[in-house]
Amino acid sequence: MLAVGDVAGHGVEAVATMAGLRYGAEAMALSGTPPHRLLERLNQVLMNAGSATATMVLAQYRPAEGVLTWAQAGHLPVLHLHGGRAAYLERPEGRILGAGRDSVYGLCETPLPPGIRLLLFTDGLIERRGQDLDTGLADLARVAERVATEDCTTVAAVLTHALGPANPRDDTCLLCVRICP
Repeated sequence: MLAVGDVAGHGVEAVATMAGLRYGAEAMALSGTPPHRLLERLNQVLMNAGSATATMVLAQYRPAEGVLTWAQAGHLPVLHLHGGRAAYLERPEGRILGAGRDSVYGLCETPLPPGIRLLLFTDGLIERRGQDLDTGLADLARVAERVATEDCTTVAAVLTHALGPANPRDDTCLLCVRICP
């Protein structure tokens, strides 16, 4: 199971909300619940808890089949690096957690051959003052292509350096995963 999320707000309350979502997702994933159903349940948790909202990507990789099954809740797309190219995976349907009781979350299955790298990240990695998210996403893909065949440690180091200083008012998370043969 892979997960990256971002709770709106700052401080102890945001940290507590994210911890609750993380441990809730982990517990439900152990029961075999698919990612889109996990997001439905996490959405209900937030709706019942109050006014918090969050974005999230949840993905399950099945190595024997070479397939990534994933869902998202208002989160940025997953970046796919393969053969020196970077492309964003088409996002399934899903609005932010805590936005409404009737939220629906789609599910995508993506084949992943060995050698592919996936980048899951929060907006703090690409969001800069005076720049829209599309520009930040394009910059991330452009820089990622330069290091698409490198190990994940190098990819992360180059991206965090080349994209400039992180947004000081936002948390930043970058998860790089390499699909091994």
